[in-house]
Amino acid sequence: MSPIGDAVRAIQQVLTLQVRMDQLETANRKVALDNQALADGLLGLDRRLARLEGFIEGAASAAPRRLRLPRA
Repeated sequence: MSPIGDAVRAIQQVLTLQVRMDQLETANRKVALDNQALADGLLGLDRRLARLEGFIEGAASAAPRRLRLPRA
């Protein structure tokens, strides 16, 4: 091969790698946004779960206690 042909091929490879890097950066940004959306959703679920736990604990403490007979 001629040195000019090798140089052109090397430049093509560099350009191809740059395009792939740009695609990876775009995909990485999308994944980061998806992760943030998941984190926000989990935070909302955590708050809802805490409210439900409080409701159940309050209902359990307000319920009359049933006396149980001792086991024979």
